Amino acid sequence: MRRTAAALVHVAPVIVWSRIEKDQSVFCQDFTSFHRLRATASPESEKRKLSQRLIKHTDFVYRCLSHGQLEDFYSLGKELGFGSFGTIYLAQHKMLGPGFAFAVKKIRKSENDEKLQELLMNEIHALMDLDHPNVVKLLRYFDEGSYMYLVFELCQGPDLQTRLENEGRVEEKEAANTMRQMLAALKCCHEHYIGHFDVKPENFIYRSTDMTRLKMIDLGLATRFKRSRKEIRGTSAYMAPEMWDGFFGPEADSWGCGAVFFNLLTGKSFFPPTMGDDDIKILAKDRKWVRNRRAAHRNSEREEPGLVLNTHRHSMHMLFACICFNYR
Repeated sequence: MRRTAAALVHVAPVIVWSRIEKDQSVFCQDFTSFHRLRATASPESEKRKLSQRLIKHTDFVYRCLSHGQLEDFYSLGKELGFGSFGTIYLAQHKMLGPGFAFAVKKIRKSENDEKLQELLMNEIHALMDLDHPNVVKLLRYFDEGSYMYLVFELCQGPDLQTRLENEGRVEEKEAANTMRQMLAALKCCHEHYIGHFDVKPENFIYRSTDMTRLKMIDLGLATRFKRSRKEIRGTSAYMAPEMWDGFFGPEADSWGCGAVFFNLLTGKSFFPPTMGDDDIKILAKDRKWVRNRRAAHRNSEREEPGLVLNTHRHSMHMLFACICFNYR
């Protein structure tokens, strides 16, 4: 039976951040403390925690004195890239000044679809509840006419796909650590009844260039669990077989994690990259093909050079627990 992230992540300790207190009266004390910390060799974690509190304090003050437009709080800089449904820009907090950089996603709203607007707001409110070290933090949002602006913490490291392209397969220990962080992030989502539904290497990015802390990003397709949907969403190479039939549950994210884990261990995609969506859909539902593919460590080197795995049995157990058909 395919396990959920909550069932799989229990094998490793999960660090859970506590919610930041919203006590606006301590703003001056925090501001003084932060500048004292910046002048000393204090741990970066302490500086980061205090800076997040300062952001909440200053945003509260601005909200009382303005109409809450993005330009009242942040100045946009260069374009960083594209996410689901929007463009991402580098931004600076105007009051806190240099050293407080963020990522702002600019989303163009649909003018004629009120239901879509309602769903977008529901998802934003849900995502603001996610507070976990392996989930990129949505700090706040601005609803301004034709556009929606989402303010996230800034991640400056490469994404997991870039690392795979540069290094190929990674060491088993590092692959297991990556898997642990991915499952921890998904566990946080699932505990709030939110599914990511687009788990792939491009949607996990390192917080810094040292590539130790992995963050889940681009929750544009995230939504509340619903077993049956009319639409099909996700990236075909990482979609669970039931997703092709419109079934979306926490187990669908587990399949995506398994496909990424396979990629980390072998340096190859679970489905051959030359295949189109129709072919992938057929193979994803072919139990025999999936069983043979996930059992890559038993394959002959003649079948696909470089695919043979020499991994610990626990790694293979994790792979088998994610990529399987009995998901209900």
